[in-house]
Amino acid sequence: MGQICSQNLAFGTSKTKKEQSKPGYSTVASGSETKTDLIKEEGKKKPHRYDDILKEADSIPKTSLEEIIKDGIFLKNRRKRFWLEDKTGYNCFILYARELEIIWGEDLRYWNWFYIKENSDVEIEVARLIAVCWLEVRGIFDTSYLNPDVTYEVKFLVMMENGHGWNVPIKLNLKLPDGSVQQHEEVLNEKQISQWFELKAGEFSASKEQAGEIEFSLCEVEERNWKSGLVVKGVVIRPKNSTRQTN
Repeated sequence: MGQICSQNLAFGTSKTKKEQSKPGYSTVASGSETKTDLIKEEGKKKPHRYDDILKEADSIPKTSLEEIIKDGIFLKNRRKRFWLEDKTGYNCFILYARELEIIWGEDLRYWNWFYIKENSDVEIEVARLIAVCWLEVRGIFDTSYLNPDVTYEVKFLVMMENGHGWNVPIKLNLKLPDGSVQQHEEVLNEKQISQWFELKAGEFSASKEQAGEIEFSLCEVEERNWKSGLVVKGVVIRPKNSTRQTN
């Protein structure tokens, strides 16, 4: 296990697991031109880096900006989702649990994975903590996909079930492209169970001049008490004070 959750974060690429196929779901590599043309036909400006985002898009029927705002576009075999902020049209993303790196996440003694409905048509995988003493969840994101000069927040989306070990604070970290690190602590033992809630890792202003990867983590690796009952859905990256919440 590497040393993380400190001022010297070092992230690699996310570990992957063979994806499970779901009935009625398919991924296509073509069709981006059609989706782009639909935006042009509406006479509206395309979202920031829209063509590049569509290169990762899952199979999508004809869509419109209104549908993108409402439902978004699933990316990378349902590992991510992109949508537009209602009022501003700024880009928003969620990186689901499969797009994150979870230490011991592939060991069924410590974590298990199950599907939940994200909307009426699509299910995504979430990770449930069975028991660990070393809690470490981390991820990375390229800020060039965010609208420049907009303040974004990075938040973990999690849920508590009946469990134990949460009297010790967890640490949330956000490392920016310039090397600066934001860090704070949260105690989870008083959170309401069976409801999704957000844990803020930090915020930053997206910039063309300082575009690059941000790195974020949620962990408790110091006290190493055994803990259980945490469900991880993903990490939300959206404009600060967005009127639309993710659940």
